[in-house]
Amino acid sequence: DFGKGTSVNRCILEIYHGDQLYNRIVKPVSNKQVTFDNLRLVSSQTYDFVFWADVAGESNADKHYTTANGLTAIKAKEYAGNNDEFDAFFAKKTLKVTEAFAEEVTLTRPFGQLNVTTNDLSEIKDASLKPTHVKVNFKAVPTEFNALTGVASAETALEYTATVSDGNTGLLTIDYIWATPEEGSTLADFSMTFINNNTNITTNDAFHNIPIRRNYKTNVSGNLLTKKGSMSVTINPEFNTPDIESKIVEVGTTAEVAQALKDGATNIVVKEAPATDAVTISIPKIYEENNAVQLAISITGNNPQFR
Repeated sequence: DFGKGTSVNRCILEIYHGDQLYNRIVKPVSNKQVTFDNLRLVSSQTYDFVFWADVAGESNADKHYTTANGLTAIKAKEYAGNNDEFDAFFAKKTLKVTEAFAEEVTLTRPFGQLNVTTNDLSEIKDASLKPTHVKVNFKAVPTEFNALTGVASAETALEYTATVSDGNTGLLTIDYIWATPEEGSTLADFSMTFINNNTNITTNDAFHNIPIRRNYKTNVSGNLLTKKGSMSVTINPEFNTPDIESKIVEVGTTAEVAQALKDGATNIVVKEAPATDAVTISIPKIYEENNAVQLAISITGNNPQFR
């Protein structure tokens, strides 16, 4: 499940004296708990304790976030949505050391969680028009975080493509976006292109001023792929003109066919079959060029051969 924090396996503590890094300690996290003990600090001095907890690689190495330059310049590595391993937590506590201390600190997210859901998947009857992936284009989002000051900065355009999170519920993407402190909101503008197996379906660029607040969920939903419309149908009982005429004319012999054609007949019945096996019927050139006319000539009796 997203947003449970169960994947977090590393916690970093950086201790600052003034603006200078005094000490850095990295420890594994177990069941969302970690203890930093045996911290010896100079009495009467004030220190800033800065914590960062995330998903690390082997030997607690950076995996999704760069922290090697300190917790004052944390950056995501190749960010992509729909990956809960980008969830992370931080806290800062300032303490003047006057005696032995045992402090409890609770870490919360420096992000807002952005969830985008479409409500119209069931209305799409063609499976090839249902998205399997989405490409998300953020116009500008913070890309760097200073855990000492709590400030997110360095706004930059962000684009990524990800598999749809849940095709059954319509949940498309889940993002962790750096956000301003609790009392404010970061406003996000983005577009989303819906893709079915490498084929673009449609793009929705109507996501404007979406508020992202630190350690809050922002849920965006709607009919994101379809547009509602109607069709009004009128039945016109009038036929096209002119009418098509087919007049059946009976003639006695094949010799009378040519004259019947000249008279405008298009459906001719010859009542008397020719005496010979072979007979030639000449069709006079009486119709305008490029004006197709369907002719039907029927001969009763034995069928002669035509040439």
